[in-house]
Amino acid sequence: MAPASPLGISGFDIGAEFSSISIDKTSDHWNKAFQNDAPSYLVIPKIRARKGLPSGIDIGAMYSYVPNSNIRLYGAELSKSIMEGNMAAPALSVRATYTSLAGVDDLALQTYGFDASVSKGFLIVTPYAGAGMMWVNSKAKGTLQSLGEETIAIPRVFGGVKISPFPLLGITAEAEYAERPVYSLKTAISF
Repeated sequence: MAPASPLGISGFDIGAEFSSISIDKTSDHWNKAFQNDAPSYLVIPKIRARKGLPSGIDIGAMYSYVPNSNIRLYGAELSKSIMEGNMAAPALSVRATYTSLAGVDDLALQTYGFDASVSKGFLIVTPYAGAGMMWVNSKAKGTLQSLGEETIAIPRVFGGVKISPFPLLGITAEAEYAERPVYSLKTAISF
């Protein structure tokens, strides 16, 4: 949910995000979870924060929860700018991510990711795009223990645009595709 350019040592970005994830409403699992009335999309609120460090490095954290449940997600990211970008050249960065599921007694789930992205700012608009891999590690526990453990690799692509209509305000829209499409919108205080 950010362009490839680094925030810089004094930079900071904190905001609220909503992601809409397409789900298979014909799945028995989703229908059981929603008492036979699964929606086509699941809306997940998130809080994100990123801080710029020296040498084109940014660190970030994320917290999310699934409304009307005890399901929570915690995440972290570390990005490194390869090219910071300027008036003529785009910015290029690489990023590593980690997310962990909490609040579900019968499932341990973590994701690990690595991606590269490119962006180029034009006045108040900065479009960006990227691609990478995500590894999902899940392990059934408790009553689901017979399902065992699984690790899968999923390629992902994403693209978005950050608009900065006023000083200190950033609005970012992004579309991502891994196994299913995810559409996100973030409003942040950014400097």
